[in-house]
Amino acid sequence: MPHANKASDSHEIRPLTGIRGFAAMAVVLFHFFPAWVSMLPGLRPAATAASHGGLGVDLFFILSGFILSYVYNAGEARFGSVQYRRFLWFRLARVFPNHVATLAVLMAMIAVATHFGIALTGDYPLSGLPFQLTMTHAWPYIPGGMWNYPSWTISAEWFAYLCVFPVSWYMLRRRLSTAWSIAVGYGFLAIWLFGFSDPWFINYQALLQVSCEFIAGSMFFGAFRWADPVTGACQRYASLILAVILALLAFAPDDISIAMKVVVLLFPMLLLGVTAETSMVSRMFSTAPVLWLGRVSYALYMSHAVTLKVIKIILPAERYVNAPLVIRLMVLCSNLVLILFVAAVLYYIVEIPARNFMRKVSISRSDRKARPTPGTARANK
Repeated sequence: MPHANKASDSHEIRPLTGIRGFAAMAVVLFHFFPAWVSMLPGLRPAATAASHGGLGVDLFFILSGFILSYVYNAGEARFGSVQYRRFLWFRLARVFPNHVATLAVLMAMIAVATHFGIALTGDYPLSGLPFQLTMTHAWPYIPGGMWNYPSWTISAEWFAYLCVFPVSWYMLRRRLSTAWSIAVGYGFLAIWLFGFSDPWFINYQALLQVSCEFIAGSMFFGAFRWADPVTGACQRYASLILAVILALLAFAPDDISIAMKVVVLLFPMLLLGVTAETSMVSRMFSTAPVLWLGRVSYALYMSHAVTLKVIKIILPAERYVNAPLVIRLMVLCSNLVLILFVAAVLYYIVEIPARNFMRKVSISRSDRKARPTPGTARANK
């Protein structure tokens, strides 16, 4: 069983880190591209692909199930109440600092904008703050809006950590064969893509999506850990799989939803395909710039909506529609630089220090509990 060992930072599957950057940039393009194409109509041929950038969220959810199952040795190691609490604390250390930091920045922006009479898009009711801070704001029937709207996925992920990961762990303990793992994984994807068309499900959409796609990712990890022929075939044809995905994103009309569902169904094959750095695509996702983008991808994802609000104030696209081409190109480059700069600041100043601090707190508490008290030590002697 070649892939069953618990992963650590030294066991990183580098292309999967790089592919996170790909997913984050897809979502960024989805939100920024309309303004960019208004300034530079020459970008219009790429508008179809950019309009499908929201599928980056689907890739994130599937990838999350796969990677967490890999990192935590799902289905093999013990997962009792102690391990469950430790898992939740480490996941909180991973997602909460960036979430609360971007929320704080947004609150400061709202206060400043209100003071100076600057209009900000969005609705920010104070009644929603408790749900924002508990990361439950995307759960059914929770009032109060989204505030930093990309954070709905973090709320959904938090539900997955609390409720879905233990289920996927148990399913991996069943030691399903490769064929059954893939069948179950695709079964959950099919349930999400084709099974919830009734409007009644709209309130449960975020949790249904993350549940089905997270479990699907875990099941594909179940196939990967056996180093089976299916994984080998995906690794050999990874470049072709990515080419098909990009072609569907670029050329499928907006009203052909079935093509986008096919893209989601191809995502697990792409993940399996880049688990070995043998193809051109997997090596591309392992290059230093792409790896950096993958490592800051969460900060990029969480900060880009706030950055977009700033850009709409200081560099509104409509102001430069008729400007000379050089000026419009400079504005576009400024957008890109600011997006990446804010993400880097959030990553290096908030995410890394806060995550390391919270992990150290957990480890030190565990050490104190494990260390016998002086009285107990004397008794043992």
